Amino acid sequence: MDWSDLEKVRARPVDTRHLEEVIGALQSEYSRHSTPYKQTILGLIQEINGYQRGVLSKIDILELRDQIGHLLYYKIKNLPIELPYDVEYLPMLQSHFKNPTVIVLRRIRRFLMAPHRRVLTKMEEEQARERHLRLENLDINRRLRAALEEMQRYQTMARLTKAVTRKLDILTKALHLPAAAHSEFRILDNMLTDRHHLRHHEATDWVGRSPFRGNQKVMRKVVADGLNVLDEKSQEIFATMEGLTGISFDRDVAHMDVHVSWYALGTPQKRGEDFVKIFDTDERVEHKLKRLTYFMIRSGWDVARYRDTFENLFPSKRDLQENVGKLALLFFDIEEKIAESNRPDGEVANAIENDRDMGLLSDAEARDARAWVAENKTRLQGLKLEIFQTMIELKAKYGELELPEELQAQLDETVSDDTWGTTPEGVPRITLMDLHREVESLGADSGASDEELLARWLALHGKIGERLKEMANMRFHRRLRAECTDFSEYESKLLEFGKAEDRLQDMRVTCEKKIIDCYRNVSYPDVDPELLQSVLELIIDDMLMKLKKLDFESIRADRYADLIDQALAMSPDHGLHALDQLLHEMHAIPRQEQLIQALGDWESTLPREEFERKQTFIFENDMRLQKLVDDVRAELRERMADIDIRTRRLRFEVFSLADCYTENLRTVLQALLRMAPKVTSEQEGERLIDNIQAIEAQVIEAQRITCKGGEADDRLRELERAKLLPPAVLAELRGDLEENFGGLDDLLGEANRALVRVRELQNRFGGSYETRQFEVTINIHDLDRLKAIYHFVENITMMDIKRFGVVYQHKNTLMADLYERAVKNDPEVPPKITKQINRRTHKQFLENRHVPLALKIDILRDVPEILESECELLIRTLNFVNNTRIREKSIYKAILQIMAQVKGANVEKLRGLRRVWLRMRNRLNAHKPRNFSKNYQNNVRSLFTDVNEIVGHRFEDL
Repeated sequence: MDWSDLEKVRARPVDTRHLEEVIGALQSEYSRHSTPYKQTILGLIQEINGYQRGVLSKIDILELRDQIGHLLYYKIKNLPIELPYDVEYLPMLQSHFKNPTVIVLRRIRRFLMAPHRRVLTKMEEEQARERHLRLENLDINRRLRAALEEMQRYQTMARLTKAVTRKLDILTKALHLPAAAHSEFRILDNMLTDRHHLRHHEATDWVGRSPFRGNQKVMRKVVADGLNVLDEKSQEIFATMEGLTGISFDRDVAHMDVHVSWYALGTPQKRGEDFVKIFDTDERVEHKLKRLTYFMIRSGWDVARYRDTFENLFPSKRDLQENVGKLALLFFDIEEKIAESNRPDGEVANAIENDRDMGLLSDAEARDARAWVAENKTRLQGLKLEIFQTMIELKAKYGELELPEELQAQLDETVSDDTWGTTPEGVPRITLMDLHREVESLGADSGASDEELLARWLALHGKIGERLKEMANMRFHRRLRAECTDFSEYESKLLEFGKAEDRLQDMRVTCEKKIIDCYRNVSYPDVDPELLQSVLELIIDDMLMKLKKLDFESIRADRYADLIDQALAMSPDHGLHALDQLLHEMHAIPRQEQLIQALGDWESTLPREEFERKQTFIFENDMRLQKLVDDVRAELRERMADIDIRTRRLRFEVFSLADCYTENLRTVLQALLRMAPKVTSEQEGERLIDNIQAIEAQVIEAQRITCKGGEADDRLRELERAKLLPPAVLAELRGDLEENFGGLDDLLGEANRALVRVRELQNRFGGSYETRQFEVTINIHDLDRLKAIYHFVENITMMDIKRFGVVYQHKNTLMADLYERAVKNDPEVPPKITKQINRRTHKQFLENRHVPLALKIDILRDVPEILESECELLIRTLNFVNNTRIREKSIYKAILQIMAQVKGANVEKLRGLRRVWLRMRNRLNAHKPRNFSKNYQNNVRSLFTDVNEIVGHRFEDL
């Protein structure tokens, strides 16, 4: 958004008695870039900021959550309807409305589109700066003078540098300084002007104690003068950059992101803010960072709690399918708890160790806690077996019951193997000696290269994992239970197997340590990228477990700076791959707000000074990491010209197009599909549908950025004209964009097939969902073409247009099928229609979809399914087409032409037309649009008015 434009716009006061009209205008009548739209939003800002703290009762973000639009709604006490608000103007709200909105938006971050994610990121950065702004240490004059001197230093460095691209990198860093100063003093101003701000009184007191002696006007004048000096210097730098490149830059340094780069083809995202990272790992990261205590383990893992839930699920046979779904969820939850119970580096062990270190548990109590975990795990395994047997019996008794695919597969495998109480094959022996010897052999092998050792350690890690899976297999435990006369004997055997499992877990931990050691020493070009990715996942898991204990050493920016220096000292080829891996690793470090949230769990336990020290570390370390990420990207860009072997993924990463890379998005989609076999209910399936549609929306956004004539293409042309990139890299990037666009098209088809698969799963669990809308794949070109032809409202979304396309295609398919059947004299086609469809009319229909008016009236009157599809298409047209262009649309004009036939019509024809119109009118009145309701009402009113003028009172006498 161009914030400077708002200075010329005067707010339009909002009449809260007519909010429906305001909502309708914001949704469909105004362009978001128009002056009336901005005037209305500024009026809403004044209205919302004028309310006192405590009147906000709800924030409705359904439009953002479902990718429908950009509005969110505030429910205010004593107002009859919710106040609409554009999310991109969020920075202009005062804290009593802004802070709750940030909290709510954070929960749905993965569903936000890139512009809205950037707004949320800026708000989170602002909140972090608010927390860490030390007013007692703030000297405004010194702060402004230091920024100016640093900018001058960067200018001197740039003059001493020969390469143009390096000059631009240095000058861009200089521009970050006034941007940061603007941000910092904007926060200070907010504290002073926002009476609801938590630090308002502190800031006011500080001004009173400062050399300004409480005169805020003088203070603002000093800040404004200093920022003007910085802005003049930044304009000088912009002029230098434009002189070097011939490219025009956005000079609004006051609202510039401090991580922008001059060579980005897309919009740069802050570290960890890309769509794939947020969508794929955010929930897992937040779960792993959350503090657990032994008392929480006792509550969450306790077998008694699970048994109560199990025994209370089936008091009656009502809602049997729903209860079976809950039982399946219980089974999967217990399975996860068992797997986590005996990991020496897992959450349970971590919680007990933390409590002991913090003095919450003595050494003896910690030993008792570990014994309880082992005993509880055994009992959980017995309960899991009972639940599994219950599902076998229920499935045998009620064959129509549906189970999750994964559970059904286990059940089919187990039932075919044996029955309860018999063991045809006996319990398989699980030996560990072969793995133990292999661990010792690899540990003693000093002659092998690091690359060879890494591959062998990873292979051994895989074997250990398979052995652990064997020990968790249901067939194994059913056979073991069948050999035992009672549960106590089974429990004893489980404890014996538990010791073997503990040894396996120790071997796994040893293995992972060796893998990470080898990873730091290998030559990355000589290792399969998939192996490197496997190791990186182990490193990330290890990092998260350390962070869970507030051990921040693994994410310290100084450590990564040393690793980067080592990579820069390598040969160009090896250095490029090492920097690429480090970039991956730094992106995986949890974001600042995730670490702050995790630290909050310890606030009551840690001493105040230590808590604040860790908070400060997180804030400052995050800024340093962001700078390192920017530096690594710039270095990779420079090295690309000298390296023959480089991947498309790396180019997309360096040039800020990671969110557009097909394989990144496909990875996320495939990860979602792996969850499908565990879907236990229609509601769970709906959550999966939401996620897949969010990915689909991101694919469309990626196409918008990377298509021919799109943002990335335009930017690439600018870089090409300025000769800022080597010809080889430019040619590769141009080919990347073209091929990647085709890959995104294929991915849209995959997303549609994924949606069909999940809808079919939902139908198995009692749903009744249509899947025909997923037969249509619409890409960005189709969307733009449909928008141009049909003049849709400006804020229409991809899903709305897709629904329109499906209805349009369905109607054409029905018409084509009717023509084919009529030509073949199908007896089910009404004779009157068959008589009118000859070879000439059939040819006209095939060539230009022309249907004679008399024939169309007969079809609508005598073929109910085509009348229904016509009504559905009319509804979508009236809902989505701008009300200033609706009378130009063919379906609208066709309805008026049909109704015009009432003039001079006989009674039979009048009755047929009346039946058609009544059906259409009833359908239009009954439809409740999900969005753009004002536009729909206006268009329906226009149609009714036009039809009534034509028909008059002719239908009333029939």
